[in-house]
Amino acid sequence: MRMDRQEKELLSEVGLSDALRHSDLFVYLIDRNLQALASGVYQAQLNQGRMVKDRLGDAHLEKVCLSLVEEGLKKCHKRLFDACQTYKIEHLIKRKPHNLYLEATFVPLKNREGKINKVVAFVQDIGERKNLEKELRRLALTDFLTNLYNRQYFDQKLEEELQRARRYQTDLSVIMIDLNNLKHVNDHLGHERGDYLLKTTARIVKDSVRDVDIVSRYGGDEMAIILPETDGKQVEAVVTRIRKAVKEWNQKNQGAELSLSLSIGWASNTKSNSVSLVARADKMMYEDKKKYYAGQ
Repeated sequence: MRMDRQEKELLSEVGLSDALRHSDLFVYLIDRNLQALASGVYQAQLNQGRMVKDRLGDAHLEKVCLSLVEEGLKKCHKRLFDACQTYKIEHLIKRKPHNLYLEATFVPLKNREGKINKVVAFVQDIGERKNLEKELRRLALTDFLTNLYNRQYFDQKLEEELQRARRYQTDLSVIMIDLNNLKHVNDHLGHERGDYLLKTTARIVKDSVRDVDIVSRYGGDEMAIILPETDGKQVEAVVTRIRKAVKEWNQKNQGAELSLSLSIGWASNTKSNSVSLVARADKMMYEDKKKYYAGQ
């Protein structure tokens, strides 16, 4: 059965804007009995601004799309045919080398009497959009210079980890780190050198903790670490590891005009709120900084 003029116009209006970014748009025309009356694979002709039938569609993908349409129709039959509401569902197919993200859009169609008698379903690969959304979320939570998480993410995760630690009665620790003499480096050697020290510190700290630990750039020259299921003795071992890594870096870079020095403080207590936990670690860090400058 061929699509009538109304359905072709709908295809052009609904499908074209999204299809411009994708290779294929799978289209199905379904009646009230959920029978497919027509189907096709379409591509957007960018220069002409219209949809054209694609005879070279992916046969396997078309079967997957049809299965998704059938699943969606079972879920939203009343919503489409009784309430006349457009409906969308997303589906993730895990496969190598890349996962496949599909989106199915169901649009009810009225006949000349104003009754809904058909549905047009559009299915398309939205992987590019999903990857862009993922990247935008990452950028929103990441410090652009060090590639660590930013302060916003740190605050959010600290609250979450505190709640989790209390629920499961596990330990939680926080480490605060300050890069000594960063202002002096920026003022006398240039911000490029200061940025290099910040990135070096970020790398050393990341390499010194576990994957589950959350390392963030807390402020200009400060970094912070959330360590789930880590008690006081364990966090001291992490600090020792960081200091050892800094010492090794300085030894490898002897003779250079740059050296690395960190002031570090930490705190462990799931009974504290996030503000007091950070404040205790911060206070210990500044005590460490006083000792550093007193010894210069």
